[in-house]
Amino acid sequence: DPDKAGHADSWTLASGRYTETLRQCDDYIGDVMNAIEGDPVLAGKTILIVVTDHGGGAPTTHHNQEGNSLNYKIPMFIWGAGVAEGTEFYSINGSVRTDPGTGRPNFDLSDMAGQPLRNGDSGNLALQMLGLPAIPYSTINELQDIVLNTSVCGDWVVSAGEDCDDGNTADGDCCSSTCSYETPGSPCDDGDACTSPDTCDGAGSCDAGAPVVCDDSLFCNGVESCDSGLGCQAGSPPNCDDGTFCTDDSCDEGLTQCVNAVVHGNCSNGLFCDGDETCDPALDCQAGTPVDCNDGLLCTDDACIEATDQCANTPVVCDNGSFCDGTEGCDPLLGCIAGPPVDCSDSVACTNDSCDEGSDICVNTPDDFSCDDGQQCNGVETCDPTLDCQAGTPLDCDDGDECTADSCDAISGCAHDPIALCGTAIPTVSGWGQALVALLMVMAGALLLTERKRLRNQLPGRLPTGRG
Repeated sequence: DPDKAGHADSWTLASGRYTETLRQCDDYIGDVMNAIEGDPVLAGKTILIVVTDHGGGAPTTHHNQEGNSLNYKIPMFIWGAGVAEGTEFYSINGSVRTDPGTGRPNFDLSDMAGQPLRNGDSGNLALQMLGLPAIPYSTINELQDIVLNTSVCGDWVVSAGEDCDDGNTADGDCCSSTCSYETPGSPCDDGDACTSPDTCDGAGSCDAGAPVVCDDSLFCNGVESCDSGLGCQAGSPPNCDDGTFCTDDSCDEGLTQCVNAVVHGNCSNGLFCDGDETCDPALDCQAGTPVDCNDGLLCTDDACIEATDQCANTPVVCDNGSFCDGTEGCDPLLGCIAGPPVDCSDSVACTNDSCDEGSDICVNTPDDFSCDDGQQCNGVETCDPTLDCQAGTPLDCDDGDECTADSCDAISGCAHDPIALCGTAIPTVSGWGQALVALLMVMAGALLLTERKRLRNQLPGRLPTGRG
């Protein structure tokens, strides 16, 4: 800030601080001028006014000595469109302003022509260049009569012989290339892209045309709008997203509405066995119904095979691991059922038939006891595993003793009863005595035979014939 540098050091070029701030300001002004000249929109249409608010240096770091020219004389530079380089403004504005020389005239509204150019003139001068009226209630340059050059069309100053001067020599802006008003109805541009057609009013102004209708008649493009600087702008397409993943959302121009098509395929998880997923426009993807692989038969194991995308109905193996209860079978309605037990019967009555689970075989064990007829005399019966019960060998009750009566009892077996008088010498008797003895022996033998028959009739079995 040069003002701060001047107050702190001095307003002389000998002050390094003040000189540095001047250099910086000069750089800034140069940047602005370069920017104007490098912009096709601004170049040839822009005026730059540079002015200060006061001088300084009397005394060295102040500006409170009103009568010192260091304090009241200030520079004013004007550069840009229509301003000729090196123009001395007092020379072309002699009728409205007076060069004070070294003097310091007081401000006098009644004699503006005798006043010097002041920094206060810059406000209404800038508005004049823009074609705008003076600042309301302003007193300096309220007539906006300062010119920037001699009468030249395009210098922003309406000079004698000109109807208007808009700072250029182009037609089509209602102030022609000769600075005269263009014919009413001539095309122009009011700077608003949203009006058309714009036409001149014959007094230098451009009247706005009718509002531009920015409707392309397409529903799906949204509602177009107009931007004053950019013209018609594309609308925002309608938001057809229904928030449901499984629908394909689109805009149907023919129906002029959004369409949210249900696409079941969007829900597929790629698995066969859990069924086909479906799309519900309100609830989004819904799980499918698992594939029913039940064939209604209890004799199959039903399963879904994901790898092959098909059902498998594998016959059930009804095996309880036991041999003796037979081979299990499967009933379609009842499922696994017991098989008929292994028939271990060998059709031999005297064998004990059984099934050996440990060895998975039938066992037919001969049982001699089952062949016993309870009769001792006919011997011990035996069981033949092929021929069934076999008769035993009858008891031989002959003990080789002539003096015993050998017999067989069905319960107790062989019996050897002593024969009376056997082995005793018969006394010698005479005639009748011998005959009596012989008779007694015959009678005893008859009694023995009779008893044996009686016993045979009472007990079953065969009694061997004894001796005696």
